[in-house]
Amino acid sequence: MKLTKALFVLTLFSGLGDGAPAQTPGTAQPANKSGRVATQKAALASAEVVAVYPEEKRLLLKHAPIPGLGMSAMTMEFGVRSAGMLKSLKPGDRILFSAERVKDDYVVTSLQAAK
Repeated sequence: MKLTKALFVLTLFSGLGDGAPAQTPGTAQPANKSGRVATQKAALASAEVVAVYPEEKRLLLKHAPIPGLGMSAMTMEFGVRSAGMLKSLKPGDRILFSAERVKDDYVVTSLQAAK
């Protein structure tokens, strides 16, 4: 009994017992056909457009934190769902966007001008 209590206390103070549900090995959510993982949700964030790369279907954004994706504020590149999303964008534009993790990339799924 003392050993069980000691292990519980060690687990609690080591950060492993932080209240988050434990994940059993082999129970991770598989990606669907598009590569999206079912547990990751699209998130809204504000950003400033730093650069637009239409040929690569990418843009460089200086964005606010994106809690739904576990991201702090930073400047990084994103893919875009379609090249048409980039037509009206230019460096300095302020936008609101949603993004998802798709395989090994983050992809902007929607965007609009910030008001």
